[in-house]
Amino acid sequence: MKKETLLSLGFFLISLASVFTITEITTVSIGNTFLWWLSYAFFIVLLFVLLYKNTSIKTIRLNGASPILFLLLWFLICFVRGVFVADNYWQWKNLVNVGFTFLIPMIAFLALHPNFFSLSMQKWLRYSLPFFIVVYFALLDDSDGAGRYLAVISVLTLFFPLVNTKYKIILIAISIYVVLDNFDARSNVVKFAIPIVLSALIYLKFYAFSSVLKFIYIASMFLPFVLFFLAMFNIFNVFKFDEYLTIDNAKTNYQRNGKEVNLTADSRTFLYEEVLSSAVKHDYILLGRTPARGNDSQYFGEANYELGIRNIERFANEVAILNIFTWTGLVGVMLYFWAFIKGAYLAIYQSRNQYARLLGVYLCFRWCYNWVEDFTNFDLFYITLWMVIGLCYSKQFRFMTNKEVEIWAKKMIHFNFKKATI
Repeated sequence: MKKETLLSLGFFLISLASVFTITEITTVSIGNTFLWWLSYAFFIVLLFVLLYKNTSIKTIRLNGASPILFLLLWFLICFVRGVFVADNYWQWKNLVNVGFTFLIPMIAFLALHPNFFSLSMQKWLRYSLPFFIVVYFALLDDSDGAGRYLAVISVLTLFFPLVNTKYKIILIAISIYVVLDNFDARSNVVKFAIPIVLSALIYLKFYAFSSVLKFIYIASMFLPFVLFFLAMFNIFNVFKFDEYLTIDNAKTNYQRNGKEVNLTADSRTFLYEEVLSSAVKHDYILLGRTPARGNDSQYFGEANYELGIRNIERFANEVAILNIFTWTGLVGVMLYFWAFIKGAYLAIYQSRNQYARLLGVYLCFRWCYNWVEDFTNFDLFYITLWMVIGLCYSKQFRFMTNKEVEIWAKKMIHFNFKKATI
């Protein structure tokens, strides 16, 4: 079977994965657990096949991508530990679900080849984007499903300055639609707005100011740790910023379908409190509780009794870094941090084109946002994140000139398949 055929099948399954992430917020039931596990397994097998044919340990080392390899090894160790921890259906189910998600960073190794990224985006644009017309009518009101399904667009807008007017209009129109579709889905608003802002800075020659970029890199990489300790010692809590400012609640609330929504509501502090107190209580700070378990939760755990689960736990949270901490401990958090900090460093400090530096700044943003949300799911947001990380590590991409990146991006977004090969 040809590599392009394998790749097409693989990204057909990614599209299925994106549909799976919105099944709980649609009016129809799509598939079941076993079907999606089978699909995920097939997708992972395709990744292994493509990695075997196109990437070696030598390639990974030459591109400086060893941090991702070490992260994957630790994820594997935590998964194996979880096999000896799980003792009921729901724990085994979470272990398997997270196990598939743990393998997603492998796709970064394929993205070391820029044409893999380009061809993958082409396939999604050609086959999955039109299908959103069907998905749209199945979405429930007040859901964030549109943003989840259209996650690829948020990444492609990073290359907004490189495409012609027609495609600029399409990218902006879709992004505006996602933002306005449900303003209460704050994560969608952030993930679609930030790439547009970052790409617009190209017109101001922003990415030519190396000293500014280096400051952003250092500040953003360590900012989450600083804010975390400030909040822990009750000095400043960024999630309660409205308490430090004089803000009229009437200006931060809006009506949606007859309900009043507060855009500044703090929905994160209690999650940190629960996760940290659970880790201290059960002594899994360093190595984690494995993907078979979650954190003790008084807010959400009581629902487990309805499922016949004795433990008052929440298997996963909205905040990515809390999941990494719960499942893999401080060791996992530091390895996760290493993968981000090295990728952003290479893109910002060791690149010939401004678009690699743009991706480096975007990676800094996604690292910070890991402490706010960024679900760790088998979905397009998570998959495309690791593809961007792979591009940041890619010597081939980083050493392209601005003109070469422009040619590459136009082929990607203009649906030209003829010359795009791995």
